[in-house]
Amino acid sequence: MAGDKARHLDLGTAWNLYRRALDYTDTSDPRRPEILAKAMELADLAGTLPLDEVEAGFREAIEAFRQAGDPLRMGEAMRKLAATLRVRGRTQQSREILDQAVELLEREPPSPALAQVYSAIAGHEMLASTTVTFLPWTEKSLELGQRFDLKPVIVRSLQLRGIGRAEQGDAGGLDDLGEAVRMGVEWGLPAESGPAYVNWADWTATYGDPAASLGIYQEGIEFCLKHGAGRPVSWAKAETTWRLFDLGRWDEVIEVADEVARWEEQHGGPAQPGVISGIEKMHVLTYRGGHEEAARLESELLPRAREIGDPQVLWQALAVVSVGRLGRGDREGARSAVKELVATAAGATAVAYYLIPEALRVMLVTGETETVRGIVEEEEGAIPTVLTRHVVGRAALAEADGNLEKAVAGYRQAAAAWERGGFVFHRANALLAAARCLLLLGMAAEATQELSMARQIFAGLGADPLARECDDLLSEATAVSP
Repeated sequence: MAGDKARHLDLGTAWNLYRRALDYTDTSDPRRPEILAKAMELADLAGTLPLDEVEAGFREAIEAFRQAGDPLRMGEAMRKLAATLRVRGRTQQSREILDQAVELLEREPPSPALAQVYSAIAGHEMLASTTVTFLPWTEKSLELGQRFDLKPVIVRSLQLRGIGRAEQGDAGGLDDLGEAVRMGVEWGLPAESGPAYVNWADWTATYGDPAASLGIYQEGIEFCLKHGAGRPVSWAKAETTWRLFDLGRWDEVIEVADEVARWEEQHGGPAQPGVISGIEKMHVLTYRGGHEEAARLESELLPRAREIGDPQVLWQALAVVSVGRLGRGDREGARSAVKELVATAAGATAVAYYLIPEALRVMLVTGETETVRGIVEEEEGAIPTVLTRHVVGRAALAEADGNLEKAVAGYRQAAAAWERGGFVFHRANALLAAARCLLLLGMAAEATQELSMARQIFAGLGADPLARECDDLLSEATAVSP
């Protein structure tokens, strides 16, 4: 059909072609279920229908395929419905439908539909866990993808292989992720290239370069815009708020979060990207002292983050919520949030990425020192930003144990590493912590230097409560200076 060809050029155009095809078919037309399933997938990707209508359309198509005794098309439609449910944040329902689809399709001979479902499960596992349980599913999907020459499956499999390598500390995984982008663009696959850009960008930042990561996100956004892929654009924009926060571009965090929220209001309704960027808006407001608005966002976003359940959403939400509650004077609420975070993350790898440094500071303030000790003593792995977070964790424990010289050395090491990577806020906090220890050691002159640098950063971010903390310590340093 013309819509299939247009899909490689512009998803919005393809949607319009399928929409018109639907206008010429009624419920008795045997072609309608397949046209409907393709149309709903495009409506989701282009953001042209309310997501309630997209979901209803998929369910209509699935039931029609069931009645027609067509398990292959039924399984394929179930996969597409699962993708929409995941976008909406209904993670558990999405996985249940994928499990039903794989059970249905494995009764039949190997097929392209089964390859696509295996690939979808691999992607689900990748997001839902912090281990590489997705790799067996990846290999199963790749074997079938190559057998049937399914370019979308091949691109997704290369992405997932790259993520698996990166998660295990192999920087070569970034090359796989970049190659997946190149292949997706070359083959004209906007629906697959959007996530490929996002994954490559995310891991580039995790390996220590948020500025390069932001550039990859922007390249992906431009590619998807050219191809009418509104949903992948909203997802990429949402994730840029992580990098903008890291780089200290906090006004832009709020601007992008508001933009994503407006897009979702106009294109289908609330979805997972809006939760991601909303959490980062709450993150900024929390450190700027905007406690009333941050509390409102918590009440809206935390239940949705719990429903989504993915570490990158729920764990980040809990970390930010713990900081916000502590800032509002709710120590018990802050302690409750970090305890939920630790319990949710139990047994996962690279837990330090989400717990250190921000949630760690809350744990120490609320008396969870031994919990911190257990986290810091876990295996570090070889991911650069995780290694730096462990340095911060060891320094914080040294400070708590009264070993101030060791704490200063650790904080300074972390500050230097954060500066090399461009992690502005984390650098300022490491400088502040080092200065706090230097004051206790009676080294007021050195403390003043580090406090002055930290204060300048906090002031530039609009983080007034932390700037005032620096001012208080600077006054103390001045009072004890000879």
